[in-house]
Amino acid sequence: MAQPKIPRGQLIQDLEILKRNLEAYHTGLYTYCSKETLDAWFETTQSQLPDSLTAYEFFRVVGPLNSLIANGHTYLHINPATREPHLNIPSFGIYKYQDSYLIKSTQQDEYQHLIGHKLVTLNGEPIGEVFQSLMKYRTRDGNNTTMPAEELQHYFALTYSLVYGSTETIQVTYQDDQGRSQTINIPSIPAEGNVAPSAAELLYDEGGVHFEIKDSVGILTVQTFNQAALEKVGYLAQLQSIFSEIAAAEIQHLIVDVRNNGGGNTPMVEALLSYLCDQPFVFYKGVYQAHRQWDTSIIPAVAEYPKISLGWAYLKKDPNGLYRITITDGIKKVHPQPNVFRGHLYVFGNGNSLSAAGEFGSFIKHHREATFIGEELGGNQVQNTSGQDLIMLLPHSQLAVKIPFVLWKMNVDTENDGHGVQPDYWVRNTIQQELSDEDAVMKFALKHIADLREGR
Repeated sequence: MAQPKIPRGQLIQDLEILKRNLEAYHTGLYTYCSKETLDAWFETTQSQLPDSLTAYEFFRVVGPLNSLIANGHTYLHINPATREPHLNIPSFGIYKYQDSYLIKSTQQDEYQHLIGHKLVTLNGEPIGEVFQSLMKYRTRDGNNTTMPAEELQHYFALTYSLVYGSTETIQVTYQDDQGRSQTINIPSIPAEGNVAPSAAELLYDEGGVHFEIKDSVGILTVQTFNQAALEKVGYLAQLQSIFSEIAAAEIQHLIVDVRNNGGGNTPMVEALLSYLCDQPFVFYKGVYQAHRQWDTSIIPAVAEYPKISLGWAYLKKDPNGLYRITITDGIKKVHPQPNVFRGHLYVFGNGNSLSAAGEFGSFIKHHREATFIGEELGGNQVQNTSGQDLIMLLPHSQLAVKIPFVLWKMNVDTENDGHGVQPDYWVRNTIQQELSDEDAVMKFALKHIADLREGR
């Protein structure tokens, strides 16, 4: 059954509700997009609305707001609860390596032979253009592209169908083993039961830490900074044990791997930093929000306001016009641990190193010597707006909106260029390494360390 059409007047109401709440509560709204640009976007979008649209069609119009605002904790998406039951999606997944797009997986046995092959076009459109069109619908922090690229690869099939439409088949042109272009029609599959798992599953939010010593190199993998998950595994005690082992073994080279770490809570980051930074530190320069209380007259029927905000009883008006939060995480001095590591440090990161993981990388980058290997970290290295969110459904289209309202400014001395920490050595799995479950980053790092030891 086709989705019902929503009259233009109701679509305009949804746009107005969205704009008013963004302006009222999003403390970092104009970090990467000026007020003039955002106002013009809303005005143009409203003026170009047709007489009616379905929820999917409306999403295709307003979804690029995700990349315009460019705040990694802000999103505007189709509500999964209202997803069309008969939506079809491509049956294959893709992998991006530099400027190439390759078939990584397929849910249909008869197309297994396509895995690893380079895509050329989808339904006649060059795959690079398709990918960049879909990137507009993915959020990111500022000018960073590794975060949205990773998310888009993960959700490619669903995003493609939401933006380009649901079809029974999709025409695929790919390069065969001889480099010749071949075109076939691949049947689509139902979205129901076949959509990729959530980002939380992808980013190990229920994970912990793992430590091993290999070739006299310490390897510490931190899968998440989620406090609830880490408390389950005794994180603080684990750190104490790990760094005692590092000291006892006289380890001089330590890898900290925060790839696919989706972030979490500041105290968990500070705890790790206390073993890596040999001087006392304060994590944030300041923590702010734009409002002192909720204006429930804006959207009382469809908003669910958080009951507790961070330190609202301790808000102080700042000269910058925002309210400074004076009691919260990350603003007290942290002292180094007795067995702090002072040796050579290597940090692995990628586009899925988000939020607190991006902050961790930034603090290391600006407060001690370290070598970064992998890809640009997905989280911004100067600030982000996150921590507490207003979750709402637009009343007519039922599009889901998340508006973060706490602005966290890192205690680092660098200008915000809209990027996460850049790697000193860019390394990413090729499609062959990815399919073989290899780890090109680890392989590179261990060889790099061996070369340093040999004086090469």
